[in-house]
Amino acid sequence: MESKYIRADLFWNKIAENMFFSAREKEKIRVAIENEPGEDVTPAVHAHWIPDESETGEDSNTYKCSSCGGVQIIIYGTPKENGWNYCPSCGAKMDEKEKQMRPIDADALEKTLRDWIRDHWTEAFTGDDAASEFADMIERAETIDTNPTVHAYWIERRANNGNVHYTCSRCGKEVSYPYAKKRWKYCIECGAKMDEEDRDD
Repeated sequence: MESKYIRADLFWNKIAENMFFSAREKEKIRVAIENEPGEDVTPAVHAHWIPDESETGEDSNTYKCSSCGGVQIIIYGTPKENGWNYCPSCGAKMDEKEKQMRPIDADALEKTLRDWIRDHWTEAFTGDDAASEFADMIERAETIDTNPTVHAYWIERRANNGNVHYTCSRCGKEVSYPYAKKRWKYCIECGAKMDEEDRDD
């Protein structure tokens, strides 16, 4: 049966007019709701455009709807630049932020799972029960504030006066601290982790 959508304020008015529910009044409410004209609405679906390289190659302007998977080819620019605010295939509103990975503490989650299995698991549990419980635990797991790890190395340069200078291979920050290569594990300018092997530039 297809859902019928009506205005909430009108629905409440019908309820408020019949606060004391006898069988006859319940029937009146049912009939009133049944006769209330439905609103011409569509359930809101939110999605986002995903760059898709499977159709025409790496440099193509091909995008896929995250809701229906419909592929659209745009001649110039991006969907946003061309005002494609809705998917032409399914009507989804393209205002959803692209889903990002949520980092959590795997060790802490493993302990939570083990403790739950030890304290609550019984033979009566089914696979679906366990999956539901585990999904809830993952959902409740605390999100860790992280930054992507950037790797670099110190480039050594000796000046005419004999002093040694080091330059970050990522951002180009130059430092004159003579022990930077041995003691500074991170660049003070960009935060890169200085664990890459030296390269002959």
